[in-house]
Amino acid sequence: MLYIINIGLLLLFNFVKERKLWISIPIVIILIYLGGNPDPATTVDYQAYETEYNNRYLGYVSRFEWLYQYFANVAVKFNLTYVQFRFILISCTFIILFIAIRRLTTNDKFFWLLFALFPFFVETVQVRSFTMMALVLLAVSFLKTNNIKSYVLSCMLIYLGTGFHTSGYIFFLILPIHFMLSNRWSVSRLKWCSLIFLIVSFIVALSSMAGIMGSLTTLIQSISDNEEVANNVTTIYFNGVSISSMLLVLSFLSFFLLVFHITKKSQVILDGNMRVLFSYTCVTLIGMPLVMISSQYDRILREGIVGMLIILSIVFVDKNYLKKYIFPTFAVYFIAMFIFMGGYRLSSGFLNMIHYIGL
Repeated sequence: MLYIINIGLLLLFNFVKERKLWISIPIVIILIYLGGNPDPATTVDYQAYETEYNNRYLGYVSRFEWLYQYFANVAVKFNLTYVQFRFILISCTFIILFIAIRRLTTNDKFFWLLFALFPFFVETVQVRSFTMMALVLLAVSFLKTNNIKSYVLSCMLIYLGTGFHTSGYIFFLILPIHFMLSNRWSVSRLKWCSLIFLIVSFIVALSSMAGIMGSLTTLIQSISDNEEVANNVTTIYFNGVSISSMLLVLSFLSFFLLVFHITKKSQVILDGNMRVLFSYTCVTLIGMPLVMISSQYDRILREGIVGMLIILSIVFVDKNYLKKYIFPTFAVYFIAMFIFMGGYRLSSGFLNMIHYIGL
């Protein structure tokens, strides 16, 4: 019920023009409470995370990344329960994300509305990648100034993100891409990038890839403390490209094309915020071919969707465009949500989402 009330407040506040902290902060606090206190029985991965955390009291070594391990070990030293540790981690992650969003858009109300409708459910379950994403977006926000200090700070923040999830290494590509293209970005150029990655996705899907899988596994193991990642990549790939993977790519691409069609029609100024978000989104396009290799990489596409939500929030500062495109935006967005959450196959993640909101 609290979740439904929160969504209602977000819908209401999107008609308020003022950019006031008193509007956003209560909404984020409610999301922190909901994300930090889920039902363990109906939340995917909760028991696995809790077991891994409690095993630290028995002296077991974790398979997770180094910075997550560090903070978990600190929590153990203070005799915190997993519930307490999780709540603190979720709270800190939302604070980081809140700061990043406020730095990237003046219309954070619209971002939080769409975020609460979809990525919220998955991100607060996959807590390590959620924290990584928040740190990467904060890193991206500093690239607006486009100087040496901003690149150094962004590099440090992205590196901290990799300490929570290995997939964060992909986002180091933002730095050279933004350096080369920051003043050359256009909607058309980004669409060409999406076409290139779509072609690569089809090549990956149609090819056997068996000859290079060993090298890929070795590479992933060399940069990751999580040995299971490489094994999952190999196992999932050899099961063949699934319909699920293809649907993920098509739904992501559909939302991507809609967002950038709206952006082009709005003729919004490509300022520092928009240019750095284009660089971020360009990197997440890598998720299209990667998801053909392993379904675990759907998180890269999901993080791309988060970037597009920020772009939409910038465009929809103009309420005329919000009224004009609100229906197609929500229609395509809900289709993407339905596919990413596994609604078409009634996956446990989708069914647990229903429990999450109290239905």
